[in-house]
Amino acid sequence: MKQNKRNRMLKTAFCVMVMVSCNCAVAQTDDFGKLASLKGVEYFHADKSMIEQAEHLNVGDVVQLGGNVLDVVDDVRVYTCENKKLARKMRKQVVKTLSATLWESLMDVKGDEGEVVKIYRLKEGDSYTTVVFTEDDEDVTLIVVKGSFDITDLMPSGAQ
Repeated sequence: MKQNKRNRMLKTAFCVMVMVSCNCAVAQTDDFGKLASLKGVEYFHADKSMIEQAEHLNVGDVVQLGGNVLDVVDDVRVYTCENKKLARKMRKQVVKTLSATLWESLMDVKGDEGEVVKIYRLKEGDSYTTVVFTEDDEDVTLIVVKGSFDITDLMPSGAQ
């Protein structure tokens, strides 16, 4: 049951993030790259050349990208950790990075069972890096998508 709730949260957050169409560009930062080297962190990366060759792209075990969405994505990175001690370390690093003044918080939700969803955006010229971070009792997941789309285009005008 918890896994289904987590999957729904991830799907919802990620779908909101990628359902736009604009020109593509690559954001210039990789603030989360160190997480891939941590033992116990599962890491998935798809760069522009891999994305261009794909008809669809599985992001982690929950989200599939296809069609026009692939046209607006330049880089996808997914970091997942199920080890509680390491997950705390990963969460601390993510929160520290997202606390930097350059990152704009778009959504920060804590559910009644302690699950957390955070969506942040970083604008660099015409490019954006959008981050979806989810956390529950069992694991943490970080999804980083780079491109020139603006997730706030999907939000109601009063929500920004």
